Amino acid sequence: MNNKVHFRTVLGGALLTLLWICCFLFIKSTLVIEFGGGINANFKRLSLIIFYPFNPPANLTSDQATTWPGGAIGFFTLIGGLAVCVLWIRFFSDEIA
Repeated sequence: MNNKVHFRTVLGGALLTLLWICCFLFIKSTLVIEFGGGINANFKRLSLIIFYPFNPPANLTSDQATTWPGGAIGFFTLIGGLAVCVLWIRFFSDEIA
């Protein structure tokens, strides 16, 4: 890998960390307690989607490339996101009777 990939990854992680800290600084304490777990799960899921290498690296052999877990991780990440959305609508929506 080249240094640009490492720098981009570190910069993205630093920006997400600053955003995460700002969420706790500028949101009322009751909202942080109420929504903190959901926000934490969403940030973890989004960072997995952004930074995980779903395609196998080019230097792997064909046997290693066929067992690369990128597709399964991508599938379960998207299903987890769907579950978060469904649960969010189910428990926090006021319009659903």
